[in-house]
Amino acid sequence: MLSKSQFNRRLHRASDLFMHLFQGLTLFFKAQEEEAENGFLIDSFPVKVCDNVRSDQCRMYPTEAT
Repeated sequence: MLSKSQFNRRLHRASDLFMHLFQGLTLFFKAQEEEAENGFLIDSFPVKVCDNVRSDQCRMYPTEAT
């Protein structure tokens, strides 16, 4: 397991690699977009984001003010 400082050093050493990778992916997807028809798709299916487990405990204002 890497320590936090070892991970940061390795991440900074690989930053140029990541930059080239993302630039290449950007150019690839731009080329794909130019070839394809421009269309949009909207998904209206509701997705549950989280449970309101502690919603009763959350107070924006003190109880005296409400």
